[in-house]
Amino acid sequence: MKKKPNTLDPNTPLLYPDHQRPKSRRDFIRQGLMTGAASVLGPGVMGMFANPIAAHAALTDEITACGIAVQGAGKIPFICFDLAGGANIAGSNVLVGQRGGQEDFISTAGYNKMGLPGDMVPSIMNPDTNLSDFIDNTMGLLFHSDSALGRGIREKASAAALGLVEGAVIPARSENDTGNNPHNPMYGIWRAGADGELLTLIGSRSSDSGGNSMAPAMMMNPAVRPTKVDRPSDVTGLVDTGKLVGLLEQEDVV
Repeated sequence: MKKKPNTLDPNTPLLYPDHQRPKSRRDFIRQGLMTGAASVLGPGVMGMFANPIAAHAALTDEITACGIAVQGAGKIPFICFDLAGGANIAGSNVLVGQRGGQEDFISTAGYNKMGLPGDMVPSIMNPDTNLSDFIDNTMGLLFHSDSALGRGIREKASAAALGLVEGAVIPARSENDTGNNPHNPMYGIWRAGADGELLTLIGSRSSDSGGNSMAPAMMMNPAVRPTKVDRPSDVTGLVDTGKLVGLLEQEDVV
């Protein structure tokens, strides 16, 4: 006699047989039941006025027309994605190593703590090529070949732009799903010399760091606390410091 399968009530939760019941926010995100969140910060307000149609993929002579050498501190603009929700950048996206650099590999157990299974660590060499199949060196910063973040960059950026990309990765230990991690770099970027023309720092939250996480106490400076700018009305509502006329057309200022 054929056994009739049990039908679930529409309100019965669907649970994975090999996972415990989700309890924390991180559990819900890991099982695909919730999405993460992110805050975006930047040290200048001029990006709000930029025309994306006039953007150039490669840094050529057009960089001179941007006035980057005379506006602000003359530094390359910096944006911080202050993530929340369990994003794993170091290891499974951008490769990390020891003192010798990204290709000074750590142990398999070390990579496992960063989310890489033992059969996908970058130290495994292909016997036919004597090279690793898990290292992508398209850019100046090495990515794991299976990195979704790396795939997205390679899909959208031109070959010329990819050849000009440089980067660095600094792993940091943090607690899960809390805004108490002191990793926000904005004050450190300002101390390194970055400064905006109209505002020194801007953020997407009305917090001391301007974002989701905390800034290191040793770097904080109340004099350059980020100003919240997360919508066009925040920009138009800024008090005119007298510099707008010199940076924009008169009708744009009005």
